[in-house]
Amino acid sequence: MSGKTFLSLMLAGLAALGAWTWQQYLTEDKVRPRDPAPEILGVYMRNAVVISPGEDGRPLYRLEAGRMNQPLGSERVDLEDIVIEYSHETPRPWRLTADSGQVRLDWGNVVLAGNVIATAPADEGEEITTLLTQQMTVDAEAHQVRAPGEVIMVRGEERLASVGMSADLLAETVQLESEVNGRFLPLDP
Repeated sequence: MSGKTFLSLMLAGLAALGAWTWQQYLTEDKVRPRDPAPEILGVYMRNAVVISPGEDGRPLYRLEAGRMNQPLGSERVDLEDIVIEYSHETPRPWRLTADSGQVRLDWGNVVLAGNVIATAPADEGEEITTLLTQQMTVDAEAHQVRAPGEVIMVRGEERLASVGMSADLLAETVQLESEVNGRFLPLDP
């Protein structure tokens, strides 16, 4: 093989290698690997509002939460700084507040905890009835509220204490269950 032929083959080989390298450079993915995405542990909301419909499609209650968290794969939603206005089929809504709580994804039962205050509507000229407790469950579909522990019922200057309470939100009635202590004076006619 002559020197010219060898040099020509060498140049052709270098040109082919250069072309191949250039092709690899152009087709190579130029995206730099990013830091791995942070693991998502759930859904988090601040100042959230949920309006839960009743069977007839009308609002059953309005729930406001300063914070709402749902861990991934969980059937429950954790709530903080809660305000519920329950107004289904009544012109005067019940108002419930609590420090924290939980609700399942069907939004049927809401469990409230910590400084729970339930305010019952009152007719004009009547005293507002307020229920104070540390835990309460709202069964929105049955229009019922229950508290298993100590409950204080306040109406004007009058107070009753009991252990356990149930209330019918539609009938606007409250039933104290046991160890009732206190005195309510009859209303003046």
